[in-house]
Amino acid sequence: MLGPAPKHVLNFISYLKTHMNIKKLIAGSAAIVVVATQVMNGLVAAASTSTVNPEWTNAVKFMKENGLSSTADSVEQYAPMAQVAREAAAKFFVNFAEKKFGLTADETKTCNFSDINEAQSWAVPYIIKACQMGILKGANGKFMPKATLTKLQFLTVLARIAKNDSSIEPADAFNVLKSEGITNEADLSSTVRPVSRIELAMLFKRGAEKYASASNSNEDN
Repeated sequence: MLGPAPKHVLNFISYLKTHMNIKKLIAGSAAIVVVATQVMNGLVAAASTSTVNPEWTNAVKFMKENGLSSTADSVEQYAPMAQVAREAAAKFFVNFAEKKFGLTADETKTCNFSDINEAQSWAVPYIIKACQMGILKGANGKFMPKATLTKLQFLTVLARIAKNDSSIEPADAFNVLKSEGITNEADLSSTVRPVSRIELAMLFKRGAEKYASASNSNEDN
């Protein structure tokens, strides 16, 4: 049976363990620093782009002037790259439909969603009104208020508002808005992703400029 290892061997093994742990720690720290640096560089680049992109600036200004976003006075304050939950989108859509197109809700229409209690209390009236307008619908009796709004869903609702047609489905909405220059994705699959707040603002502005003026002109005539 072997006896205990000599003291100098144990000291050497202890040194190796400590040395290797330090190397791992340094390597791990270096990796964290690299990732953090990349993230910060990306944020700085995005912020820099946003401050010089006139369409971003004008879109945020449009949202503020039309009462669609009451707090943001600049692109940075608007949180341009943030995503939008469906419950928040309901408020955006209702205000946009009422203020820019004069749409009203059919209050006789019953809109019941089994998960409506999951929405924040302030959002519930907007969810119901968006449903009564026929512009924002749920699926299988659910509204999914916490789900992230996709760009395709946004384009669908925008087309329903602009054309005053609640029967428009996603594929038709995409084809119409693409052909009329509102969106520029290569194909339908490119829109099955979260829509950012700045995209929402830009598309609202484009839609209002192209369709709301024509709608108001027709009403005047």
